[in-house]
Amino acid sequence: MVNLRSGFVGTLAMVSVAGLCLSLPAGCSKEEPVAVEPAAGGGGAEGMGGVASSTGSGLDAELLERLPSLKRAEAALDGVPIDTRSMNKKKLEEARAWIAANRPELTGREAELAAQMLAILDDFVHADGMSVADIKGVAETQIVQLWAMDADGDGVLSDDEARGAMDQMMGFDDLLQDRYAEELDTDGDGVVSDEERNAIQERMEANMMPLAEQILERAQLANWDEDGDGFLSDAERAAGEATVEMQDFDGDGEYSDQERFASYQSMLMDMNNNLLLLEMPGMAEMQREMQSEVMTRAQEMQASVPNQADYDLDGDGQMSEIEQSAFDQEMEAFRGRQAAFQAEMQEMGRDMGSRMVQMQFDSAVAALDSDGDGRLATEEWSVSLDGLRSERDARMFTYLYDSDRSGGVSDAEVARFMDAYDSQSVYADADMNGTVDQKDLQYFVGLVSRQ
Repeated sequence: MVNLRSGFVGTLAMVSVAGLCLSLPAGCSKEEPVAVEPAAGGGGAEGMGGVASSTGSGLDAELLERLPSLKRAEAALDGVPIDTRSMNKKKLEEARAWIAANRPELTGREAELAAQMLAILDDFVHADGMSVADIKGVAETQIVQLWAMDADGDGVLSDDEARGAMDQMMGFDDLLQDRYAEELDTDGDGVVSDEERNAIQERMEANMMPLAEQILERAQLANWDEDGDGFLSDAERAAGEATVEMQDFDGDGEYSDQERFASYQSMLMDMNNNLLLLEMPGMAEMQREMQSEVMTRAQEMQASVPNQADYDLDGDGQMSEIEQSAFDQEMEAFRGRQAAFQAEMQEMGRDMGSRMVQMQFDSAVAALDSDGDGRLATEEWSVSLDGLRSERDARMFTYLYDSDRSGGVSDAEVARFMDAYDSQSVYADADMNGTVDQKDLQYFVGLVSRQ
């Protein structure tokens, strides 16, 4: 089982690779946006999700005849500017400079990946709030991460490279803490204590949870809104939650944030897959497999916790020296089993992660290998990115608005969207930037027109 805090950075990486949330944004800050091509050693998110501005005269007559409810959107749109997002140049250059000065042992690819992740994670450390739209920008670093994982640059991801990549991902917590050591040393004694080091994780967790709740809310709306009004009634929420098997990993009878989100992993995995440029086929099944194994092992551990009353052999309610010694020995043995369990869970997570990145690398080859030789040359990493963005946006659009899963948005579903827009439901937040406005109409109309 991965602790929400200790596995936070790895989770972010995997979401963009992250993760429940998984990972974060390009576009939180507005100064000096720039597109960075992976082939040149950088990732970044260049103008994604924007669609040409639609006006009353811009919609195809045949489309309007087929989907007459679009006339409501047509009437509300009037030359709304394109909304784009991109990696912040200033933060990325600062991160590259810090990596060069503090991690000279890293290879070029490793250094670029570390800089990309630090630039992203800086937003979680310092930003007041983020939207799901920001995650779309961060998710584009998935391509950079896969490129960086091919350590020898031969265009193929070996098993050793996949596992090495997971080790590097797991090291981002320490990297992040080193990056902000001066900021974390709040008492100014020149030493970053464990409490001060934990503070950055707590700050990131506080910034993450509202975003995680946004992602979960959109997933719940897409799956549970039976009457299509863009809101979840108490009855709809209760019916949906009844289908979720809650996971009480520690057996304390309560559900922590970690356990609650773990219970929704199947639903969240669908949402996350639609945020990524490259889908993760088979990932939900892998998650269920690991979750079942973790749950079984956690229950075994919980059942093996020594009960002190069992060592009161004479039943007098008091622990004699001999009885206490026997109990202490069993507790020591239990702590050893607990440590072994944690190590086993970490290894399981590392193995699952390496399998996951191998699957994604295979997907990258299928999507970007323009010469068909089964390898990804440097120049091929930047090929077809616009196509991948369009496919990703179309997947998410279908997931959110094709409620009957017919393969396309019908007139009834267009009307449903417009009703939600009129009532300012989050369901109508098509670009997922946290607000419902005319840009959502533009985005929605653009994607309907392309289906």
